[in-house]
Amino acid sequence: MRRAQRPLNREAVQAANAALAEQTGGRQLTMQPEDGALRRQWMDAYLAALDRIEGAEDVETTAQDDEGSDYCPAEVIQECVADDAENQTTLSVTVYYTPLSAPIEGAEVALAGPQTLTETTDAAGIAMFENLEPGLYSVSASYRTGNALVEAAQGQIGETTWGYREDRPPYGAGTNKCNLFVFEMANSVGFSVPRRERFSLSQLRTVWYPPLAGEWAGTDSIGSWQQTSSPEPGDTIAQAINYADASGHVGIVGYPEQIESIQAEVVEGQANESHVDLHRRTISAGGTEVLYNDWGYRTNQLGRTVFKRYRP
Repeated sequence: MRRAQRPLNREAVQAANAALAEQTGGRQLTMQPEDGALRRQWMDAYLAALDRIEGAEDVETTAQDDEGSDYCPAEVIQECVADDAENQTTLSVTVYYTPLSAPIEGAEVALAGPQTLTETTDAAGIAMFENLEPGLYSVSASYRTGNALVEAAQGQIGETTWGYREDRPPYGAGTNKCNLFVFEMANSVGFSVPRRERFSLSQLRTVWYPPLAGEWAGTDSIGSWQQTSSPEPGDTIAQAINYADASGHVGIVGYPEQIESIQAEVVEGQANESHVDLHRRTISAGGTEVLYNDWGYRTNQLGRTVFKRYRP
C-alpha cells in the first residue's frame, strides 16, 4: 500500500481538510487520543484525494504551510503516516516444498474471500498482499514453470504404452520401461539423453538401450545431465534398487501439488501470516501405466533419491 510522505500534495491536503471541516469546526487536529480517529480519517481522505489527482495528472505540488490552511499540521501528519503504516491490513503467504523443504520462488498464490487476488512469491517464497479487506480467505498456491519435459510427461499420465506387459522396442513384453519413458520424453523435447550400446550374444549384433535406472541413480553425469541437490520440475529422480529384473526406478520431477485446504483469517490493521505446502510429485512409468504420485519422497525413500538436471 502506498504511504503518504512529505512533501504533500497541496490539492490533496485541501481536499482532506474540506472532508473533515464539519467534524473539526476548522480547528487543527492535535496529538491527543481523542483526535486519533479524526487523524486516521484525515489520512484516508488525503490518500483518496491523491489517487484522484494522480489519476488525472502526473504532477505533484508541495503543500505550503500557509497559516490556518492545514487542519493537520506537520507533527500530526507524521503521526498519521506512522499510524497508517502500523495499521496496514496485510497477509504474507509463504510457500514451501514438502518434503525436502525449500522456499518456492515464482509460485502463484491466490486468495478467495472478501477479495479475489493473486500474487507471485519472491526468492524467500513469500507472496505479500497489502491493503486487504478483513475477513476469512481461502489460500491456494500452484507452481507451473512451463517446463517442456514436464508438460510432455504430464500428457502421458495414465498411458499404458510403457507398461510391463507391453512390447516397446528396444524392450519387449515382460520388461520394466521406466528408463525408456524418461529417455523418450526427454529426447522428444530436446533434452538430449544419450543411448547406450552393447553387443548382444543372443542377437550376435550391437544393440542400443537407454541409460538404466541405476545409472540415473549414480553420481556420474549422463550426457548433459548433472546431479543436483535442489530438485525442480523437469529434473530426473532415481533410486538404485536391486530388483531381480531391474537396477532401480527413474522418473521425472513433476509440478508439486497442494493437498491441504488452507484458510486465513485476516484481521484489520494487522500483519497477518499464512503458509502453504506444495507436495513434491514424480511422473514415471509404473507396472501398468504412467503415474503421477509421491514416489521418491516417501518416508522410507528419503535420502536415497538422486536428482539430475539437464545443463546443455
